Amino acid sequence: MYRTYQIACHEVRWFKEMDSTNDYLVRLLKSDLQGAGGISDSAGSEDGLVVVADYQSQGKGRLGREWLAPPGRCLLASLVVTVRAGTQFMHLAPSMAGLAVFRACLDTAGIRVDLAWPNDLYVAGRKLAGVLAEVVGVPAPAAPCTAPVAAPYTAGKQSMGVSRRLVQGEPDDGAGVEVASYANPPVDIHSGAPGPARVVVGIGLNVSWPAMAAGSEISGATGNIATSLLLEAGRLIDRRVLLERILVWFDGYLAQATSSNWLRIAQEYRERCVTVGSQVEVSMMTGSVLAGTAVDIDEQGRLVVGVNGRREAISAGDVRILRQQEMTC
Repeated sequence: MYRTYQIACHEVRWFKEMDSTNDYLVRLLKSDLQGAGGISDSAGSEDGLVVVADYQSQGKGRLGREWLAPPGRCLLASLVVTVRAGTQFMHLAPSMAGLAVFRACLDTAGIRVDLAWPNDLYVAGRKLAGVLAEVVGVPAPAAPCTAPVAAPYTAGKQSMGVSRRLVQGEPDDGAGVEVASYANPPVDIHSGAPGPARVVVGIGLNVSWPAMAAGSEISGATGNIATSLLLEAGRLIDRRVLLERILVWFDGYLAQATSSNWLRIAQEYRERCVTVGSQVEVSMMTGSVLAGTAVDIDEQGRLVVGVNGRREAISAGDVRILRQQEMTC
């Protein structure tokens, strides 16, 4: 069961507990597809529908990872967007969500966050939030795009171990964190598709992680340190107010994109992305590691890395920004 709210002109279904907010919406959209025999140009009855959960038992991060979050400590929300036939901005869905979270954190907590490619948000190198976009009912693509989208969730042994600790009620050692599990390859979002598609955009934002947990390390391959708005702002931020600001900003970016201003959004993301201009190490899905300078994010959403005089466009992978001491070792 859930409670229904109207927040920023969106229907919001707020659950106390569920498996995954993204999975809930994906199942709903797939059910529509089965009933209608495919997405039509009149599809979109769920447009703008938002699902929030206080706790997710099978929360998802990128690349098939599990996203772990203690009950009530994070804003865990997903919404539906319909991308119409011929629209070119589908790959910007995660970028628009990241920019909306950036703006909302500034509005509500006075905190400036850093956007890191492909869809993470940090404060002074500590992870605050992540974004996950999934596509339902994409027709055969006319041209490949690159925004990485996680495949269906499959927990690995490592992530299941962490899940048991949370369920058994041991002390919380962090808010929303990703645990590495590469059981599934990413699914690409495609631009220029000949028909409409539905995009489910999920956001996991650490809100009230307690100060006693400061410095706890995220498990898995990333090895990053997590933080929360409570730690950074020194005060509790209301999750409904935070959600309202995210939705207002996301709707604004969506309006720009549908008005053919999507390149302006891509440019804003580029300007706010701390990955560009940094020395990076990219762990590829193939297991190889690419090291070089992140020089750009192209119009297809790919990270462009300069390596020994050549430019490599990366569509999916784990990116680590190297500190000066790591570069000189």
